[in-house]
Amino acid sequence: MCGKTATSLPYSVHTMVPDHQDAANSGKHQGTLALVPTSLINRGVRVLTANGDDLTDSSDPSRVMMRQIAGAFHQYEKARLVAKLKVARDRKKLQVGKSEGRKSWAEINPQLVLEAKRLRRRSPKGHQRSLRDVAAELAKLGYLNQRGATFSAASVASILEA
Repeated sequence: MCGKTATSLPYSVHTMVPDHQDAANSGKHQGTLALVPTSLINRGVRVLTANGDDLTDSSDPSRVMMRQIAGAFHQYEKARLVAKLKVARDRKKLQVGKSEGRKSWAEINPQLVLEAKRLRRRSPKGHQRSLRDVAAELAKLGYLNQRGATFSAASVASILEA
C-alpha cells in the first residue's frame, strides 16, 4: 500500500487489500497508514487488511478518533523532523559557508579556477582575452568539461565567478 499512492490509483479501483508485507511496512509509516485511508475514503475506495479489518470504515467513532490521532502525531513528527533538519543545515552553513546546492568550480577544481583567472587577466597592454579564447586555452592545457569538450563561454564566466 505504501508503494502506491491514492493519486496513482486507476478510477476503476473500489477495494484494496494490501498483502502481508505491505501491511507490515504500513505499520512502520504511521503517517501513511493514517493519511492514505482518509484520501481513499474521499475517492470511495475501501482498504481491507489481510485479516479482514476495514481501514476505511468511518462508522466506528473510535477508529475515526485513532486515525485522527495518528494523523496529528504524523504532523507533529514531520514538523519536528523539518525543524531538526533546518538546525543541521544552519550548523553546516556556519561551519562550511554553505550547506546546499551544487558545488562551485572552486570546490570541484580549484586549479581550473586559478588557470581561468590567469588567462582572463588583462595584459600590460590592456588586452583581455574573450571568454571563448579562455575556453580554447583551457582546452589546450587539458581542462575540458564533464563531456570531454571545450568549455562554453557561459561556463567560463561561471568558472570566473567562483
